[in-house]
Amino acid sequence: MYKRQINNIAKQIIIDDINYRSIYLLDMFARTANLEKNTMDSLILKIFENSKLPGQAAPSGSNYYNYLDSYFKYLATKAFLKAKQDKTPDNQPLPYYGISLDSGKTLAKQKGKWYVEWIGAIKNIPAKNIESYFYQKIASLYTEKNLTHLQYLAEAFEKQFPSSIYLKDVKTKTTSLKQRLEENQSNKNIVIINGYENISRIADVIKTLRGKVVYLDVWGTWCGPCKEELQYVPELKARFKGKNVAFVYLDMDEDSQDDFWKQFIKVNGMEGLHLRKSRQNIAPFWKELLAGAQDKSEYYPQYFIFDKAGKLVAAKAKRPSDREELYQQIDSILNQE
Repeated sequence: MYKRQINNIAKQIIIDDINYRSIYLLDMFARTANLEKNTMDSLILKIFENSKLPGQAAPSGSNYYNYLDSYFKYLATKAFLKAKQDKTPDNQPLPYYGISLDSGKTLAKQKGKWYVEWIGAIKNIPAKNIESYFYQKIASLYTEKNLTHLQYLAEAFEKQFPSSIYLKDVKTKTTSLKQRLEENQSNKNIVIINGYENISRIADVIKTLRGKVVYLDVWGTWCGPCKEELQYVPELKARFKGKNVAFVYLDMDEDSQDDFWKQFIKVNGMEGLHLRKSRQNIAPFWKELLAGAQDKSEYYPQYFIFDKAGKLVAAKAKRPSDREELYQQIDSILNQE
């Protein structure tokens, strides 16, 4: 039923006009309708097979950018299906990308997912259609203060578009984050715990902060919602400045991301105590933190509050974006005798 409905709607869109918002919404529906994978893949291919990019100047705005987001997912789906059909080994170039699956995974870890998206875009889409789109991606990396991935994408952008109207701002954004990194290299309030690799219990960290209420953030540099919450942290810390409240960050990232993690927390000015664990090594921390919780779900981000004696008193605490609700939660624990 879904397949017939989407096919009919897709055909009508192409006949009437290139409606980028409608194509994006159809793609979202196909991906979230709980369909069997083969059915979902065939619908995605059908939605885009007659989709045409603009012949001249590319439009700009959220509808077109959302459409391109979906188009690049379609391109990846198309490449993987073709590779599966042709039985392409993981170390051989993928169709439409020209790099192997193994290389793509390595590049995504080193340079970011949007850099891999860039490779597919340059090989399959006219440059004039993606200039403003990838400028927006650079702006997003700037907003989340991801200097590492911004630098790689900005370098590729400048090489491809040396006369771009966006180039001056791209350079300004890159310089700004470099300055933040330099300023925070000597910030004594950003503390990476010595020997964090050997810590096996969060209690061993919390006990060093006796006399303070501790707000623990369990997060990851790869986690979009985690990074969105960071924009509310300066307001949170300003609210409790000068009070006995400490901030601890337990990051889940693989060992290969260690340097990236250390740079990220400094560029973002994340004052507090920091430790990192891999997906495998963080398991006992989750068991410890969720021991008394009814909801044992291990999702990111999650927040926990410890009282002045080091006792966990609020599992799955409010988020920084909850603002007053979180402030009241911390205040109530802070004011306990």
